[in-house]
Amino acid sequence: MGGKSAVLALPSAARRSFLLLLGVVLLTVVPVVLLFWQSARRTEWRIDRMRQHWQRRALAAIDDFRLGYTFEAQVDEQFDAVLRGVGTVVRRAETAPDRWGRALARAFTRSVPPSHRPAGTRLFGFELAADGTCRPLRGLGLATAGGRVLGDLVGGACHPERLGGDARKRLDNRCLGLFGTFVTFDLFSTLGRGRLLPVRFDGRNSWIYWDFVSRPDGTGLAFFAAWPRSAARTAAPLAHALDRARGERREFLPLLVPIENASTTHRVHALPGTLPRPLLRRLGQSLIAPPDRERRIPPAMANASFPGFWIVRDAVHRNLPYELWLLTRLPPGLGRVPLPPEGFLLAVLVGGMWVTWFFRTVLLGLPGGVSLRTWFLGFFLLAGALPLTVLHLLGSFLIDNGAQRRMEDAVGRTLRSLEEVDAGSGILLTQFSQVCRERMESAAWRAEMRSHPCDQATPGLQAMFEGFADRGFPLRFCLAFRYGRDISKLVAPGLPPTTTRGFLDFFLPLMEGIAIRESRAKEAAVQASLSDAEKYLLRAIDYSLNPSIYPDFYHLRDRAQVFTEGLDNTLWYYDFVSASQTLDMGIMFRAEARPAFQAYLSHTLKQLWERNRDWHLLAGSRRPGGLGVEIRLRGQADGFTGVGRLWRSMQGAVRGFEPRIQVGATEARLAYPCRHLPGFVVGVVVPFQGIQADAVQARLVLQWAMGLILVAMVLLAAGVGRHLLDPLRRLEESLNRVAGGDLSTRVGLSRDDELGAVTAAFDQMIEGWRARRDLGRFVSGTLDLAEEGAGEGAARAVEGAMLVSDIRSFTTLTEEHLPEAVVGMLNRHLDAMATAISEAGGRVDRFVGDAVIAAFFGPTPADAARQAVRGAALMRRAHQELQARRAAAGEFGYEIGIGIDLGPIVLGTFGSDRRRERAAIGPTMKGAEHLEAISKEGRSTRIVVAPAVRQACPGVSFRPLDGEAGWELTDLAEVIG
Repeated sequence: MGGKSAVLALPSAARRSFLLLLGVVLLTVVPVVLLFWQSARRTEWRIDRMRQHWQRRALAAIDDFRLGYTFEAQVDEQFDAVLRGVGTVVRRAETAPDRWGRALARAFTRSVPPSHRPAGTRLFGFELAADGTCRPLRGLGLATAGGRVLGDLVGGACHPERLGGDARKRLDNRCLGLFGTFVTFDLFSTLGRGRLLPVRFDGRNSWIYWDFVSRPDGTGLAFFAAWPRSAARTAAPLAHALDRARGERREFLPLLVPIENASTTHRVHALPGTLPRPLLRRLGQSLIAPPDRERRIPPAMANASFPGFWIVRDAVHRNLPYELWLLTRLPPGLGRVPLPPEGFLLAVLVGGMWVTWFFRTVLLGLPGGVSLRTWFLGFFLLAGALPLTVLHLLGSFLIDNGAQRRMEDAVGRTLRSLEEVDAGSGILLTQFSQVCRERMESAAWRAEMRSHPCDQATPGLQAMFEGFADRGFPLRFCLAFRYGRDISKLVAPGLPPTTTRGFLDFFLPLMEGIAIRESRAKEAAVQASLSDAEKYLLRAIDYSLNPSIYPDFYHLRDRAQVFTEGLDNTLWYYDFVSASQTLDMGIMFRAEARPAFQAYLSHTLKQLWERNRDWHLLAGSRRPGGLGVEIRLRGQADGFTGVGRLWRSMQGAVRGFEPRIQVGATEARLAYPCRHLPGFVVGVVVPFQGIQADAVQARLVLQWAMGLILVAMVLLAAGVGRHLLDPLRRLEESLNRVAGGDLSTRVGLSRDDELGAVTAAFDQMIEGWRARRDLGRFVSGTLDLAEEGAGEGAARAVEGAMLVSDIRSFTTLTEEHLPEAVVGMLNRHLDAMATAISEAGGRVDRFVGDAVIAAFFGPTPADAARQAVRGAALMRRAHQELQARRAAAGEFGYEIGIGIDLGPIVLGTFGSDRRRERAAIGPTMKGAEHLEAISKEGRSTRIVVAPAVRQACPGVSFRPLDGEAGWELTDLAEVIG
């Protein structure tokens, strides 16, 4: 027994009960465990999606910090807000100019924080008339001292194209006098508008900023602001940017952490009150150390290596020796795994079942068993719950995963569509190149460009501007570098001659430098045609540039490009014309880009929206005062909630370089800054209502399918149970009547299946029992005789030997073989056994199914014991002969066991008034039954006798079994010769 497990060591009945209980426990617990496992996977999936969404928001916040950590960038953003605020007031037709000053002061105070307007900050407001003159505005918070001088300068800068040469020269001198030697009027009016300029103002180093808002009638409001240069330091722009990095919902805890090569000279910066010092110290010890940083926290990826927080970090700028870290404290219970409703219901049902069983068996002491019908139905349902649970888990996972994948695919497909729209704008450069190339290939046009008076457009050249405008590219000007003669500047009608300034100064050294490198004669001719200022500019630029830039510039000809100057985007194209194997002219075109960009986006986005009518599309462009709406296409889907947040994302994206993506449960918002259309940004709201509705519908179908399958299982279990258990019920009733002595009962079930065969065999067996009962009464006459003299119902003890024999695995034989074969075998077996018992002097007491009970009486107990042993040996010999004949006939075999005990036998008549029988009972028969039970352990004859029987048979060989509780006869020949 030492080598067997505890379960195998249990008795067979206990082992079967244990295995049955184990199966029931598994069937009830496994579905609950699977549902809990599914809930755990769902929780992990949900946390992963939350981390991805948080990572997008954090990277967008880092991008905003990257774009706005300097004082200059913050002032630009603040004055965009000022322009938006005051522009709303100015553009109202009913608003009088007298109220503009108060509106400007309020917008300035509201948009510019106190840290960015220290002492010494001055704000001037001006009413801009249609003729370009400015009148200073008055109001609380507005400066007036020197306002007329500044107003004259700002008014001219608002419309420099209207100025004549003398007025421009006068304003140029005024700029130099007000702002220092290097700030010319051209710099102030072109590059200075909407941009922070460092100047020398009122005798101290200062920053200045100016801009204006106009009405359709040409009037408007202009303003001029000045700060002390120290404001860039006292405003603490890094701290301001850190505070902005906390986000609208204050969800981030920002840190500036020194990069690796600056870790010894710089310290960590955090906003006061955001992170406790012990936590900051622990963070520094565990993560901030440079050797572990790259390994433990990869840049630009959300990380949970610091307990209780999500962290993302990224570099800011090559000039800033810090990287920005954003932390978010995880909400408590984020990783808690909830039990789903179906799991809770299943757990309640299973728990109720086990509580009921415990209450019934333990507390009330009732039998633990239930009817076979109940067991069958319960087991059928429990066995079906496991595949149903798996099916539900798999279906739910596929539905949720499919919905999430569809949402991710929708976001990815939308982003690719926007990238295709952006990349497709290259067709504009191709078209503009084609328009320019058509002009360059016209011999008549080239001849007119050679011969027209300098800076004067002939009627044929005037038509050039109309042709470009008709093709969607309003030409701003055309420059003709007529080498050795002059530079002709042809400006579009309505634009001042000074339109070419700046652009011409930038490209003149390159265009003229290519010509002078052709030959010395060409160099001399070009130099002679240039003014002193142009010669100085040519020499200065030529000295500072690498000589290789000229051939590179030449090879880049004949292709359109986008030229960006502040908020101004233009298309430009240049090429060269040769005559007599020498460079004759260089031609440059510069056209407005915004109309072409607007027309392209309107066309392509309309096509994109036609294919996705549930989208909400917005397109905007940067203008003075912030982002302006260019295109709005409203989707047909209902329930848009994020258009305002989309517009804010677009305002951030247009300043940056990366798309802003926000994914929610019902929609996704994408803000895409166009790389090939500078200053333009496209926003899309992609609804998920259709995807969510499909997922809800799929879940509903799954639930209905589960319900229908469950109902079908119940009906199937009831039907199968009735089909299988009703015959057993009738069989049970017949057995009870047989047990009551009624051997005339019959099941009488007519079915062509195994249960029909079993019940037919049962009927045949009852018939055989009835015949054997009659036979048993006949052959047991000695028992009757032994009881002669006893009164009716009296019992007496007689010394003798009891023999019990049984067929091994008789139930299995009845299940595996046809009833007719089993009954025939049983009859022949019982006949052979009865014959052997009679031959040895014994008498059959009764047949109990396949068991034979016999009694042996002799002059002495020892004689009875020897007769019983001889009878058992004859039975074994008869059994062997019977098995040989069955084997020769191809019939199935079987095995028997025999037990013999010696002692007092109680003889008497037992039963009720309706039916009484004579029988032998008592401890001796019980002992014989026990010995027969352990005969299966025998290896020889399987005839097991009690120790008293062994002592009564000297000279016969036995071997002990079961610790000498029984002795097995080892040789039949010693008994029967």
